[in-house]
This record gives sequence, structure tokens and C-alpha cells, in this order.
Amino acid sequence: MPSIRLASDADVPAIARIVHDAYAGFIPLIGRAPQPMYFDFTAKVAEGSVHVLAEGERILGLAVVDWQSDYFLLEMLAIAPRDQGGGHGRRLVEFVETEARRRRIGEARVLSHVTMTGALRFYRGLGYRECCRSEEERYIRVFLRKYLERPAAFPPSSAGSCGSPMIRGNNIRDGKAAMGQTLTLTARDGHKFEAYRADPTGAPRGALVVIQEIFGVNTHIRRTTDGFAQQGYVAIAPALFDRVEKHLELGYDAKSVELGRDIRTKVPLDGTLADLQATIDAVRSIGKIGVVGYCWGGSLAFLAATRLSGIAGAVGYYGGMIAAHAAEMPKVPVLLHFGETDASIPLGDVEKVKAARPDVPVHVYKAGHGFNCDERASYSPASAKTALERTLQFFKETVG
Repeated sequence: MPSIRLASDADVPAIARIVHDAYAGFIPLIGRAPQPMYFDFTAKVAEGSVHVLAEGERILGLAVVDWQSDYFLLEMLAIAPRDQGGGHGRRLVEFVETEARRRRIGEARVLSHVTMTGALRFYRGLGYRECCRSEEERYIRVFLRKYLERPAAFPPSSAGSCGSPMIRGNNIRDGKAAMGQTLTLTARDGHKFEAYRADPTGAPRGALVVIQEIFGVNTHIRRTTDGFAQQGYVAIAPALFDRVEKHLELGYDAKSVELGRDIRTKVPLDGTLADLQATIDAVRSIGKIGVVGYCWGGSLAFLAATRLSGIAGAVGYYGGMIAAHAAEMPKVPVLLHFGETDASIPLGDVEKVKAARPDVPVHVYKAGHGFNCDERASYSPASAKTALERTLQFFKETVG
């Protein structure tokens, strides 16, 4: 029966062979040797970073782990080609996660490459979700994240990173906040899509549908969803990009913005609204339901109020499409937030919304686009705090 242990100096030659054999096939795809092939395994072993799965004297695979105080980064997972397919990779990951919990570490991160699609599917199957990509000299790294404990509600991101300036960590508070899970929902046209759901620890006050930006249900949207659950709501965020590409999570760099905009144009509005309606229906048994959206999601929140059924109120943050649809009559109360210096939404558009919808409270903040997102350079803590207070008061009055 294979067992897992810390690697020793005597294991280094076997480790190097396994890594070479496991990764050499990617050289033609990447155009260079994958990063793990450059590791100094003697140093990694000396640091206590390498765990090996061995059967007697023979090493079957290994994991290289960078341990931090509040998260770990799985830098590399390699299984000898002859031993692949036996569940050894899963066993190593589960071992590392168990060790993390023993150390009271609440967050797991893994690193892969964009060409390693099999590895990315493997990690997603274990509950990891992409949180960003970084590129250096045309080498595209993919970072994925999984919470092992319950994330706190609405904390500003800490200074930790997944190895990229696009990703920042968040605090963990002894498992007292909501823990999310990923569900699969079905729209009326048969389309199946994922949704991230977080439940409160007590009886729910109602439910909130959290609508993504153009960056997918990424770490920011999941953490926002967790935050609403901490406020007492069942919160659920549908993956609206699933109609074009599954499991897509983007950061906030220029390339991600470009990709997010491109994908948004490919998602049919009718399909998106069908997905939102299916999400609303999925939590209908909870009680009253509100919707809240950001960026693209802010526009969709407004359209949910005018076109969909089963909701009691809607909040939209800096929705660029609202002005074009402002003549539509909301069927439920609506609250809107905009930034005064938003380069993508002229103040003239905000004035059009105010003129067309005097029945809708519109708040304008001394901030730019995306001011609520603490992973953006445009993040405005004061504006985000005030907008959140108004949003929570609105849902307290309309949902519960």
C-alpha cells in the first residue's frame, strides 16, 4: 500500500526523473520546458516542501507545497507516467489539504499552465476554481483556489497573492461565516450551468441572486456572495458565461477585460435572462428574493426587475446598459449605484436614467467604475462601504 512522506535527499534523483517524464510532453505545446522542470529539488527537499507517494522504495509521485500562514500553494503535482490513472494525484492533494486543516490553514491554491487542460479538469473536479492567470515571456500560468474553511463576510482583501498581482487573499475567521458550494442548474431551454451558493449559519432572512461582472463567478463574486450569506441571506451566483465557456474566471488585468468583453458579446441576452430566472426559481422556496449585480450584472439586475418574475427588489451597481433600457418599467423596487468618474458610463447616461426613472433611487459616488471591487485599482473603500450599507438597508426593507 503506497504511503506519503516527506522527501529526503536520497529521493532527489528519482524525483527529477518523474518530473522530467511527467512534464516533457508539454515542451512542444508551450515552446519551452514547463517551470517545474527548472525546480531545484535539492533545495525544495531541504525546505520540507516536497511530499512523495512511495510504495516501498519506489516513488510513484510527488507534491511540492509552499506553506504560508493563511494559505498553501501547490506549486507542482507529478505522477510517474507508468503510475498515472491510479488515483495517486487525488490522494496527494487530499493529503496536503488534510495537513492544511491540521495547521488551521483555510485556503488552498494550485498552480498550473494553460496548456495542461487535463490537470485543470482534475483540479476543478476537486472543487478548485480558477482565480487568475499571469503571463511572463509568453508563459501563461493558471492559478486556482479552493476554500477549506469558511471565508469571512465582505473583508477587504489582504496583501497575500496567488503569485500574481491580480489575485489577493481574504481573511478566515474560524469557520464562522458561510461556506459556499457549487450547484448545477437547468434553464428552461435545457441549458445546464453552474451556480455558487452560500448559506447562512442560521435561519435565512430570504435569498439574494448575485449577478457577476464580465469576469465570471470569480473570487471577488464568490466572496461577495459569502458576504451576503453572512448577513443572513441564502446567496447564489449563477455562472452566466457557461453558455460560452465553462469554469471561466478572470482577473482584472487588461487582457482579462478584453476577454470578458468579448465573451459577453457572445452570450445571448435571452439566454442570460433565462439563466437568471432559473436561479431565482432555484431559491424560491427560501422566501422573498432580491437580485444584486455589478457591472454587466448591474444592468442585468435592472432587466430582472423589468422582465423577470419572483423577485422582491433589485440593486444595480454601475450597469452600463441601464440607460438604454431605462424606459422599461420595473415591476419591483430598484436601487442603483453609479460612479461620478466612471469612464465607461458618462454622467449623461446617469442623468438619462434619473429622468426616465424618477421612481428609482439613484446614488452617485465620488468614484470610478468598479468602485465596489477591492481587487480593482478603482476600488473606493468609502464609496463601497456606503453603497453596501444602502444595499443592505434596501434588502432589509424589500426581502427581509
